[in-house]
Order: sequence, then C-alpha cells, then structure tokens
Amino acid sequence: MRHFKQILTATLVACLTASLGLSFLPVETISTKAEEQISTQPLQEADNGPSYLGKKPDTPYLYNFATDYFTHLDANTAYNIDGSCGYVAISCWLSFYDTFWNDNLIPESYDQPSTSLDVSPGVKDESVFESMSVEDFFYLFTANDYNNSYVDTYFQLLLYKLIQQKGEETGQNYIYLYTNEKGNLEISNGVNYGKMQLIINTYLFDYLNLTSDDCVLKTISYEDGESESEGKEEVKDFAVHYVQQGYPVIVGIPNHVTVAYDYNESTDTLYGYWGHRTKEMHSPYTDFSDAYAIVLSMDHVHSDNYILNGVETCSCQLDSHQHDFSYRCEYYSVTNHGEYCYCGAYQTRSHNFTHSYESSGVYHKEYCICGAHQIMGHDYTHRYQPFKAFAHKSFCVCGDFKLEDHIYFADDIHTTPQGDVYANCTYCRYHIDLPDDNNPAIINRLPQTPEELISYVESQSAQTHCLSIGESS
Repeated sequence: MRHFKQILTATLVACLTASLGLSFLPVETISTKAEEQISTQPLQEADNGPSYLGKKPDTPYLYNFATDYFTHLDANTAYNIDGSCGYVAISCWLSFYDTFWNDNLIPESYDQPSTSLDVSPGVKDESVFESMSVEDFFYLFTANDYNNSYVDTYFQLLLYKLIQQKGEETGQNYIYLYTNEKGNLEISNGVNYGKMQLIINTYLFDYLNLTSDDCVLKTISYEDGESESEGKEEVKDFAVHYVQQGYPVIVGIPNHVTVAYDYNESTDTLYGYWGHRTKEMHSPYTDFSDAYAIVLSMDHVHSDNYILNGVETCSCQLDSHQHDFSYRCEYYSVTNHGEYCYCGAYQTRSHNFTHSYESSGVYHKEYCICGAHQIMGHDYTHRYQPFKAFAHKSFCVCGDFKLEDHIYFADDIHTTPQGDVYANCTYCRYHIDLPDDNNPAIINRLPQTPEELISYVESQSAQTHCLSIGESS
C-alpha cells in the first residue's frame, strides 16, 4: 500500500507537469548538519535548463526555487519606510521559506497569496503607509493601545512590535522618533549586525517558539576577519556557499540590507534582491558587511500561497522538479532503502555504510543513513597520530586505535647539515633521531652530496628499518 501511494503521488505530479508545462528546481534539503549534507551536484544554468515558471527573467545564472521566487517578487513585499531595509529583507527572506519549505513560518493573516506564476506570493502590500505621517506610523506599533488590525495584518509592523517589546524588557530603545537637521520627524529604525540577529532570533525563537532542533541561524560579519578586506571576502564566500545550494541569504552592505539569491560562477558575481520591488530585483554585489543564513530541520508543511485556477497549490506540487532525495530515508531490507523527496517522489538505493560508526570491542558497526548497519573488524589504516618517541596511534575509521612502533624506510632517512642522521616515521611522520652507531659510515662526517647518502642507504642489506621499543632513546 505504501508503494502504491508513492507511485500515485509521483503520477499525479507528472500529470500536473504535463498539463501546466511547468519546471522548477527545489531548494536542497537543510539539516542541522547542513555543511555535511549539502549536495555538491551543480545546478543547471538557465540557458541549459528547463524554462522558468511564468515569465523568464533576463539574467539568472542559477536555476532553482530561489532565483525564480525573487526574480518574480515585484509585489507582495514589505514597504521600505525611512530606512527599514533590514525588516524588509527579513520579510522577503522568510516569505520564501514560508512558500517553499514550511507554511507555518509566517502566520496566514500576513500572507499574500498569488494567483499567477508571474508574481511570487509574499506578505500583504504595505503601500498604505506611504500616505501616513511619520508620527502616525510610529504610534501604530508603539502606543499601549496600538491598533491590532494593523499589527495583525502587516508583517513589518509585527517585527517592529516584537523588537520594541524586546527593548522594553531589556531597557533598550531600538526604534524611536527624532528630529533631523531640517527639523522634520524621522524614525530611527536602522539595523546593525547585532540588531539583525536580535530581530531574527526574537521572531523565530520567541514568537514562533522554534527550538534549535527546528532551526539554526548562521551569521557572519566582516569584523570577524583578520582584516577588513579578508573579512568581507569571508562574508562573500559564506553567502556564495549557501546561494549555490538554493538558499537565499540576507546580506548587509554599506547603508543597506538585501537578499542574495543568484551567483555567476564564471565572473564570481553574487546577485541579490534590493527590496525595492520592480527596481533592482537582480543587482550585483560589490561590497559586503554581514550575512545571515537560516538552517531548517523541520518537516515540509504544504503551503497555500499559490492559488492557481482557484485551487490552493503548494510549491512542491508545481512541477516534478529536480528531486532532492535527502529529505527522508526509509529502511526497506538488508540490501536497500528508499530515499524520498519532500514532494513524495522516491528512489531505491543500496545501503552505503559510511554515514557513521560505532566502536564495540574488537569490531565496530558501520551505519547507513537509513539506520541499517553492518559489523566489521577494525582496520587501523584510517589515520595515524604520533604518541611517543617509540610509537604512534593507528586509528580505525570508527575512532578505535592501537599503538604501533614507528616504521621508516630508506626514503624516510635524512641528514642535517651538521651531519646528524634522522628518519621520519612513514605513517605518522614523527622525527626519529638515529643513534650514532646506526649508520657509522656517514654519521661521523658530513655527506659530500645528497646522492652519497642515498647510495649508502640503498647499499645496505636491510632495506627496511624498524625501531622497537627497546631501541628508542
């Protein structure tokens, strides 16, 4: 019955693909071990891959959910109010994951569904704030009797309210009114590295009550680098690492906060969404200050953010897409298991017992990612670590080890300019000082040439030398 349902799901997806003519690549599965599990399979370039959903943007370089989403996000975004770009970036960033990963990341009351593949879903339009005075807007979320209809409708106001409440708890004033040089009122709602982390963490872990088992926030600042230039390069590398896998990344640049989602490897150029709707939807980066990536390990929850022909449609049902079969594994038999994409498609694979290891006395267990295991004897050739002057630790892949004497061969014997002869252990490379009587013909004088030492060593009857414990100094 299970396989029948799986086949039925795959068939329905294929039928939907044929009827709508859609094509889409998913974000790679994220886990708490994202660096270990991120797929290294190259993403298709736009010119070589299937056509985009709806209208095709002019210059995408990657082909995945993120590039399609942000190149069509020309509406349904938060409104940049007096420099609120940090809040706008968070809104767009979370809207992506709410649409393609888990529909619970943004409450339904803030969602703005889309009825067309030409326009990405997001949050409710906030252009209503354009006609408000700064003071009226400020009091929407700061007054004790604030208007719930606004805070409960517009996502940016929710973020404002949460950070304002956090400030009241800690004695900080994160958003406030001030008079500028021209005597006009303005809102101080800018962000920095620390404040961005506070806003994101407050929303995810305080408001949504997520735990570290559900979500981890990865961040980096150029100030973490040894120099400013190196730090900025590290921020770029961080962003590129995640973007290439299909994960949008919030990127701070001087005086602005954006969402990076596309990368041209041939020119080493990162592209992002600047938060201005139809303007600067695919702009190149030339500077970097900080970056933020979300690592989710929660299950996929279908979203209703697309309403196509009157039918609520989750993004995973839009197309048969390039499946990510690392979403879930299920043990089938002693020889194979099933690997599932979150859309329901699956494939059968033979066990690969390299996922993890467990030592148990004279043997160890080698585990497949599905939980299957095999029992094997130790093989102490995985790696070596110097231990004493006479021995090193020889490790098995499971972590178990045993002590073994240093071993060196003819090619491992060397001499210093002072005439001292030594050897490096062939396996752990430990430096072994040879006693004066070990090679008397060359110890008592400097070798004339390197060839002389090699010739002498090769002429010895014993081509392999082993130091035992009793011979060590």
